[in-house]
Amino acid sequence: MDRIATFDFPAKVPEALPPGKLQQRYTQSRTIYSMAYGLFRARQIVKEFLPDDPTKPAVIYRSEQLAQLVAPGDRYAFDLIVEVGLKSLLDCRRLEEVAQELVTRCNLPPMSLQTLWRLQQKFLGYLGALHQASLPALAQYFQQRPGSGYVLMIDSTCEDGPPALFVAFEPTSGIVLGSWKLSSENKEEVANALRDIQQQLGDPYYILLDLGQALHEGASQVFPDVPQKNCHFHFLSDVGEDLCDPPQKKLRKALRAHKLQSSLKTLRVDLRRRLLQMCRELQETPSLYRCLQGDISPEPHPRILQQQMLLSIHEWIADYASDGHREGYPFDPFFLYFHRRLVRARQTLEEMLKQPDLPPNDFTALRNLRTRLENYLRDPQVLQAAHEFEESHDYLQRLRQALRLPRDDESSTPRSQTYDLPGGQATTVADCLDCFVEQLRAELRVASASQKRPIEILLKHLDKYGPQLKYAPAKPSLENEIPRTTNAIEQLFRQLKRLRRRVHGRGNLRRDLLHLPTELPLVLNLTNSIYLQLTIGNLQALPNALSQYTEQAKKRIKDRKVDHATIQIRLPKRTLRQDDFLDALPALTEHAVTR
Repeated sequence: MDRIATFDFPAKVPEALPPGKLQQRYTQSRTIYSMAYGLFRARQIVKEFLPDDPTKPAVIYRSEQLAQLVAPGDRYAFDLIVEVGLKSLLDCRRLEEVAQELVTRCNLPPMSLQTLWRLQQKFLGYLGALHQASLPALAQYFQQRPGSGYVLMIDSTCEDGPPALFVAFEPTSGIVLGSWKLSSENKEEVANALRDIQQQLGDPYYILLDLGQALHEGASQVFPDVPQKNCHFHFLSDVGEDLCDPPQKKLRKALRAHKLQSSLKTLRVDLRRRLLQMCRELQETPSLYRCLQGDISPEPHPRILQQQMLLSIHEWIADYASDGHREGYPFDPFFLYFHRRLVRARQTLEEMLKQPDLPPNDFTALRNLRTRLENYLRDPQVLQAAHEFEESHDYLQRLRQALRLPRDDESSTPRSQTYDLPGGQATTVADCLDCFVEQLRAELRVASASQKRPIEILLKHLDKYGPQLKYAPAKPSLENEIPRTTNAIEQLFRQLKRLRRRVHGRGNLRRDLLHLPTELPLVLNLTNSIYLQLTIGNLQALPNALSQYTEQAKKRIKDRKVDHATIQIRLPKRTLRQDDFLDALPALTEHAVTR
């Protein structure tokens, strides 16, 4: 390796000192890895001031310039820590790629993946310290907005068991207010996390959360006087599942009894094979598409056209999922879509086969398909299940209309839509819900047996959650939009998971939630212009901003190691794989006996 440069960093000594003696105490040298300066040797000259007054302690002076560049005792500069953190956590670069880029771009010597992993962990620790120190600025921002106040949205996510990543989010600004790891979504741990927010930011305007009982109880402990509002989308989805699950199970059972889905799939495969074979034998090409465009010259081959018409009906039935709007069950009742297509296909077959003078040997396969569909559609269980399913789905759409949750057919990700409520419609939605409840009560008195079940389900949910679904007239700061769904925080969780999957490609993120620090969601604040303006100005100022929180970051990292040790409930695999592992267990039995 070429000889590296050495730079002196003299102590920062005030110009005016009281009477006393200033002397050089020692010189401290260390090798520094930096993005801006590459690899160099820093020689810090530390000075000591001894006052003439023996009652006053000695004062140590160090270099402020070096402290802004690298933490005391560390070898890796703040700009390098920021670079590794942003590249690996926001740009989704693998640590191997980051290591190679540091060598080629900054002419730094190769660093191990373990070193880069520690720098990533340090970055999150510093980011957490910066965020904690920035909470007073966020509180002032929320208070200075017209109408003052903030909306608190809370939720958690997990992957196949503990820990759960709990996040507090402010939807009107898009700022992550805090994040914690919980052993589970329980009210005590939720309350402990929310106390941090309450101490720094005060009480929110209202709390927006899903229907989880633990979240409601935990929030009530910390914010007893703050209104809690339920997510309209979660409420609608919960009601929809209760409405549609029983008829869906009945219709699915009836479909399986007729074996329509599996047999039609088998027939489609066979039809494609036979049609291809027929075209090769007759040296003809399929002409249905050309005929549908109005071009019937030259005359199509009848047998090939019959086969292609049959196959097209099969494929149209199989495409039933396209009737949905990418919202998922219960908003997209796919079994009902499939049933509707079977009804429509049977009607089309009737129209095709009722034409006069059809040769008895033609369209045999179409006749067989019509017979199968007729047998299915004449089944009393099918008719009853489909009727109940249609009724339940209609009631769900009526509730959706009352909540003013319009379907977004143009969006490719409708479940990520926040459905923010215009301020002027807050009272309108509340009135619509009251009106809808009155209509249901009136309908219940004259309802048929099949109608009573969905009406009673709706009334039960609306009586239980009605007050949490109504929003008071908005404050001036919320006139343009009132957050009323937790889809924004759900989208945040999906974004975090998508970033991690882009790094390593694993579908299950349990290892990430277990080993990555709790500050991980705070990384998304670095893409928020409001947050950057309130805290550090811009990303270029991030290294210098982190240098001001060295002690706080070290404490967070130390506490993190202790917390991580407490959740290590699983034995290391190297222990499980020891030959005498099971033999060692009996000797521990006496210690596990309850006394």
